[in-house]
Amino acid sequence: MAGPQAAPNGAPVERTPFRGSDVAIASGLALLAALLRWINWQQTELIFNDGPRFLVQAQLFAAGRWEQALADPYHPLYALATAAVRLVLGLEGAGREEWEQAALMVSIAGGAGAVAVFYVFAKSAFGLPAAWIGAALLACNPYAIEFSSDVQSEGIFQLGFLVAVAFGWSALKNAGPALAGWTGFTAGLAYLIRPEGVGVALAAGLVAALCWLRGVWRFDRMLAWTLALVVGLLAIMAPYLVWLRVEQGGWSLSQKKSVAALAGVVRDEHARPALGLAPGAEVPLTPEVNAMRFGIYPGQEPQPEVRRPRTREERIAHRKARLERKAREARDAQARGSRRSARDPQGLGETLARQLGAIWHALDTLVSAVRPEVVVFALLGIALARGRPGLRGQYLAAVLLIYGVLVWGLVVNYGYLSRRHILAPGLLLLGYASLAVPVVGRALLQGLRRVFGRPAAPSLRAGAILASLLLMLGGLAKALRPPGSHNLVERVVAEWVETQGDPGGPVAAGKRRVAYYSGAPWFPLRKLPPSAPLATALRLSGVRYVVADEDDVAAYGDLAEPERSGLVIVHTARVNDESAWVFEVGSLEGG
Repeated sequence: MAGPQAAPNGAPVERTPFRGSDVAIASGLALLAALLRWINWQQTELIFNDGPRFLVQAQLFAAGRWEQALADPYHPLYALATAAVRLVLGLEGAGREEWEQAALMVSIAGGAGAVAVFYVFAKSAFGLPAAWIGAALLACNPYAIEFSSDVQSEGIFQLGFLVAVAFGWSALKNAGPALAGWTGFTAGLAYLIRPEGVGVALAAGLVAALCWLRGVWRFDRMLAWTLALVVGLLAIMAPYLVWLRVEQGGWSLSQKKSVAALAGVVRDEHARPALGLAPGAEVPLTPEVNAMRFGIYPGQEPQPEVRRPRTREERIAHRKARLERKAREARDAQARGSRRSARDPQGLGETLARQLGAIWHALDTLVSAVRPEVVVFALLGIALARGRPGLRGQYLAAVLLIYGVLVWGLVVNYGYLSRRHILAPGLLLLGYASLAVPVVGRALLQGLRRVFGRPAAPSLRAGAILASLLLMLGGLAKALRPPGSHNLVERVVAEWVETQGDPGGPVAAGKRRVAYYSGAPWFPLRKLPPSAPLATALRLSGVRYVVADEDDVAAYGDLAEPERSGLVIVHTARVNDESAWVFEVGSLEGG
């Protein structure tokens, strides 16, 4: 993976020229990306399930209710950008569709901007052919299209991540403290979209330390560079970090999954706060209903902590005590596990198998997100970049290593990983894939010419165009295929509920978007265990309608036998062999 070397102690390096043709190519590919993402949105039947949460957060920002908006575990920049777009377009008469359009504009702009930024980064790091090839592959990647054409933060995160990567590359190549400061600043912006955005700054700092250890940079150069990186990072992160400190009573990077939780030291168990009463907003559970989550049902003596909501100070003290207890339990379990593994080789083998399974799952998800054929080209490109890894290889390896550790922790400790979590760092493989595209394409052309008796050797440019078109068409064939109507029945029954007028309270459903399409706040049905007295919980929460699918009916006895609990089926729908029902909740007197 040989590549450019770091500038020794800030010595000038050859700058990558950008001409008018580069602007034209990058702009054209960005417009192509925007068009593809808009087409995909037009074919989408159901909003991303967490999409309504972003919209509620954006509406709170637009209304000036910043404290409530920042209380949400999702980082704020995507919702802030959506609120800004909506404010520019006007809040007057803005309903559900208008807020969706504002969020979609942010997502598509982020996805298209990421293509242009990748072009700039790849030209500097890999050269001109790789720039347009890699940007074209990103524009046509089916999952990049899907994730940046919906109400979710992935599109703008791809942009923030790649901007930070590009600044980090320039800062390392030029050994410039000013560019290091911009690297920290842009990594901080990526962090405000999603917490893992800070990983780019960590990777850049790691490579800077390596440059000093190898004698490429003097200590004073490395120190100035690192300080600039940290200052830039804190300049944008500090206000949010202070907010988290005040809100939670302790320093943390996020209200989402913490680093300690990803490492398995503690487990995240606290519930997410409610965000108001907009469509799709989760309603807070009453103390009695919340007690049911823990098996405490009416007629039993409730535990003291669920008799009334805790004060802020009590929540902070409880959280600190819980984290300390969990950390102590984890240390004790680790110590017992180490002693047991020494005595029990089978237990050690099971642990090793679990870790290897997590790594395999992460790699499998990465290959799926980037596309198998593109990963094959990336491996060929890495092989073509012979020699010791240069600065480019060290930097990209550091980024992939840091994000790989985060992904591994997510799989091991939560058992869950999706393509959304791994796509952004995986996009860096497109640079290496682009190195192999011209070589493979020319080999294909040479084979075709031999078949047809034309011995003239084709050019690398012709080979690049052929192989790029083949890869792009492969991605587009998947991306532009009309999506199936799986779960469409959810929207059908939810929109029926909306036609019945104001339900006078939340709609109970397994998924947030069902309440969103019902035009009502959301009561999270699946937070209650199947053994809970569901009808009682619904009445205590002011729920009039329950929207349930086949899994919900199978799980809850009150839905399977509604007549015994005073629930009445008022509507049924079936779409593509999937069924859903709407239950009306009778009054206490009627039930």
